[in-house]
Amino acid sequence: MFERNVLLHYLNLEYRRIVGLEKFNSKEKAKSLIHQINYASILLCKEYCLLPYSALIEDDLISELFLQKKYDVFFEVGLIRASIRENSPEEFLAKKIEEYDSSPELYGYYKKNDLNKIKQHDILILKRDFKVGEAIRTKWNNDLEEYANKSVWRDVLHDKEDYKIANTLKNIPNIIVEQSKGIIWPLVNKLLDMNDPVKKNKIREVLLNIYLSNYVDKENTVILKDIPLSPKNFSLVPYDGQNYNYSLFSLFMNQLGIFKEICELNSNELFQLKISKEYQHFINGYHELFSKCMTIEEARNSLQRLDKRLPSFSNASRRLKGINKVFSIINIFNIDFERDEIGSPQSSQSFVNLRGFVRPFHLAILTALHEHEFEKVQECIGDNWSENEVVDETKIYLTTSVQKGNLMLDVVGASQIDTGMVDAGIFATEIITKFHPQYLIMPGVLAGRPERNPIEKTEINFGDIVVGTKLFLFEKGKHSSTGFERDLDDEKINPKLIQLIRLHKEQLLSKVKFDLYEIKKENPKNLNDLDIEQLNVHIDPIACSLSVVNKEGVFTEKVTPVDRKTIGLEMESYSVAKACRMANNGKTKALIIKSVMDKTENKDDKNKGVAALTSALFIKHLIIEVLDFV
Repeated sequence: MFERNVLLHYLNLEYRRIVGLEKFNSKEKAKSLIHQINYASILLCKEYCLLPYSALIEDDLISELFLQKKYDVFFEVGLIRASIRENSPEEFLAKKIEEYDSSPELYGYYKKNDLNKIKQHDILILKRDFKVGEAIRTKWNNDLEEYANKSVWRDVLHDKEDYKIANTLKNIPNIIVEQSKGIIWPLVNKLLDMNDPVKKNKIREVLLNIYLSNYVDKENTVILKDIPLSPKNFSLVPYDGQNYNYSLFSLFMNQLGIFKEICELNSNELFQLKISKEYQHFINGYHELFSKCMTIEEARNSLQRLDKRLPSFSNASRRLKGINKVFSIINIFNIDFERDEIGSPQSSQSFVNLRGFVRPFHLAILTALHEHEFEKVQECIGDNWSENEVVDETKIYLTTSVQKGNLMLDVVGASQIDTGMVDAGIFATEIITKFHPQYLIMPGVLAGRPERNPIEKTEINFGDIVVGTKLFLFEKGKHSSTGFERDLDDEKINPKLIQLIRLHKEQLLSKVKFDLYEIKKENPKNLNDLDIEQLNVHIDPIACSLSVVNKEGVFTEKVTPVDRKTIGLEMESYSVAKACRMANNGKTKALIIKSVMDKTENKDDKNKGVAALTSALFIKHLIIEVLDFV
């Protein structure tokens, strides 16, 4: 039911000059207005919004807005794209400098802005197959031949003497194109040799109209109609329905009480909303309500039918804020829409073609084992874990939500099919590339460093939580005639994250102990012989082995010489940390947080469940109290 992709025509500098966007508004006010229209465009588009590529460098306003509001999220997933005919940004910029150097007072930015201004936005480029100048010239002349029937020229050429102007107008694009210049208003104005300011302004609007209509026609896009400060002679109306009317969409969302909340969502939250099942259901209902309305009056009449339902919407969401309020209202609308049988949005299909993304998650959790390790995660973090949301032919992903203040975090989790680094690396890489979480956390259990001698006071207790600062392989190297030559290979955890955990270590440990005492009240046997008061958090390196170690002396002889501060030993975390560094441009941060179940000697599993529990509890409070999410 989604109809068209949306052209972000209002980002074009010439458009903004004509409507006086910055003339009548402060810079921040203009940014806020454009931001609201951008969000409406993203929510209404079929797959993506098409950005005039030059808007990134025409002035500072658009680029500043994109950086300020972190629009790179939309670029990464392909929700905002650009089209150019040139083969690279470098070629595009060189072409613009050549075409626009005739008007440095208006287009000097093409010379003063270097390539970095374009490249700081990693936007997906679509290859355009038409030349803008040729397309403008063709449409300009074709429309002039029938100007009496063309609204864009009819307001310009309506007097008897205007045939003279028509002859002048026909020659203008030919002259400019033959000079290898861009058909821009300063050059057109110079060739017009006209004193009538009213007619000149109308011709300027016609030029903009023709320029943008090429993108509408050839890129199969639609513009949002009735946006604030539209030019009077701006008559691009290639789509008859009213469901791409900005005024109507914002009015509809305001009536539901969520337009302000939507505009205040961060870019990650808006993306989550856009591709959620709930929103797809909702927007199909919206399209069905308004796509058949041929006039704005008809659309407003349809809108009035919702007035009687508004009290139930506001009552249900009275205490909610942000994205939680938005989802609450959308769900009520969906239920109401189906009950009244106004349409049948239940046929909505999943939103696809966003560079292969299925759904973004704030956080991913991966364990080596399901038994004990992931089971404790399910007990402590989120609730109602679902195995039905993510479809995968070879493995099972579970999903849940975690409330963090006003933000509802989406969490995806999995446990490996087999233990070890190979499976961990495969799972971690797929999780990162498929779900793009901000953090990938690996909880679970590990072996703690054994005491150096029997009479030494123990440093590490059963159940202690270990936060890995560095994960390293101690068995990697080369066997030669002279013996084994070790090749040290390590992965370091983000130092700022480690610093953050150090700052909040005691606070987090206190909350874990409180939870454990509550569990002990219910049934002391649940915790075996865990000494809650002696429980500690260690923030140190972890060694990774290719095999289970159950032998005296291995830790002291093979691990400690590599890094004397090493606190624990396990089999998966190195590959998880490396996957986070290598996949998705390193944007997912790894955290390895495991608890001690034994000391690498005389191993048994009696303490595995309790160790997994302390690890999961620490991670629960880390998520809710400390980690930042956007």
